[in-house]
Amino acid sequence: MTQEEINNILSNENCKGLIDSKEFYFQRGQDALNNWLNLSVNDSLKTQLIVLGEDYEKLKQAHNSNSEIKEIIDLLFEITSYCDVHANEKDKYNKYDDKRTIAKAGVRMGNWMAGLIKFKFKHEPITGGSILNAFNYLLDPKNNTTILSVNHRAAIAANLFKKEYEPKTFVTDLKNYYSKYSIEVSNPDNYTQILSVLIYEMSKEWKDEVVGLMASDGTQWQDDHIEKMGGYDASILWNSKRPSGTNNTIKFLKNIISEGESFPLYYSIGGFANYKADIIDFAESQEDLDKKQWDKKHKVLHYNKVFSDYHDDKKAARIVFLSKSISKIDPIPVEDFEFFDGYDAPRQDNLSPIKEIPNSGENKSFPPGQFDAKDFEAYIKYLREIITKFNLKQGDERLVFSTRDNNLNFLIGQRYCWNLFVADKDGKFGVISTDKLKENSGRFDGTAPAPYYTHFADINSVNSNVKSIDDALEEELKRSKKSSFRKFNNIDFENYVFN
Repeated sequence: MTQEEINNILSNENCKGLIDSKEFYFQRGQDALNNWLNLSVNDSLKTQLIVLGEDYEKLKQAHNSNSEIKEIIDLLFEITSYCDVHANEKDKYNKYDDKRTIAKAGVRMGNWMAGLIKFKFKHEPITGGSILNAFNYLLDPKNNTTILSVNHRAAIAANLFKKEYEPKTFVTDLKNYYSKYSIEVSNPDNYTQILSVLIYEMSKEWKDEVVGLMASDGTQWQDDHIEKMGGYDASILWNSKRPSGTNNTIKFLKNIISEGESFPLYYSIGGFANYKADIIDFAESQEDLDKKQWDKKHKVLHYNKVFSDYHDDKKAARIVFLSKSISKIDPIPVEDFEFFDGYDAPRQDNLSPIKEIPNSGENKSFPPGQFDAKDFEAYIKYLREIITKFNLKQGDERLVFSTRDNNLNFLIGQRYCWNLFVADKDGKFGVISTDKLKENSGRFDGTAPAPYYTHFADINSVNSNVKSIDDALEEELKRSKKSSFRKFNNIDFENYVFN
């Protein structure tokens, strides 16, 4: 990278705002974190929070039912809204007009909550380097960086600094690497953030990591597995061979899991990836499986406590995966994937490590950018309220989370129930109800009593008709056993709603 290239990058409007800022660019994040750390909490409330930190579902329930805890959790949500672009209801809690965040971390919300609680009370160490790196950066930006991922730090150290990754010296090494260039900022607290921007602009020079796996499997068990997922929040998948590049690959994957993130496992047949599982943990031995205690944390389909019980008539497991979800996807050519360290695409029982996933429609980041931010947040918030109210679980075969026609569509069975449209003259929000809510409300065909469908221009009108909407949703849930539209399910949309 040359000085001219750096100058071109720094001339970007976002970078100019960062360079010219008189205050720390994430001052509100720092203030929120300090407010949490300095908050006085009695022993009883401390115990409650520690327990809730271990169960995100219970934490969300407490947020809705306990006013004292709600105020604290709102503060925790605000902190995460500055840490991660995927944070829950970021646009609601993030107080910056531009909704700036320090990273696109991909850490699950439950891990952020647990991390914040552990960071304050120090009853247990934080699991996940990204989480701790984010908090350290907010508190001391001069001596930390928004390069949160341990895998990224290790790759930068190896490929740019030409040395082993050493956590204690990484920021110093980063500053030394750019010391020969002229880079000036109005507030010294923002200097390491500028270096993070520059490092990711040159990611092709250092990025060399495993981001997922691919198996070649044409036995077509996946559709039946997806059907059985209803009522479970996780399931077991296994393979008779460990991944190619075993030790190095496993190290990358373990780092991803320890960060509170997940990785994709694709299943291919005939030169196309047709299924995608979202892997949240894995085990390679009985000892490993015993430590995981997956059955204590999840309702798991096909779970066995004995590692050797994972087998079929011909093969036995060498690696067992805990999958949060699995879905059929639009076919992606295998040749469009880039595999790590020169490994080939999978054949027979091999698991090939993926270095880069093609930017197909199914793999584009969620949330999409075509919606007004306030409309999107209102839509997701209401959808999450539906999920909580009816105790719906991820993988429920009655439900479909679709992005068909570039809209957001929540279906129960074959029925479109709650939608956000990019543009519609009758209103961007669409919802079912038992009553005719407007003169132009339409009624579905089908067995009586068929619900009505109404467009609204704003979320307040939706909230004014909750009873009629809930009654219609409840009726659809009762009458539906399985949606034939699950093949259109967008797993990133579903993951985002349930995170």
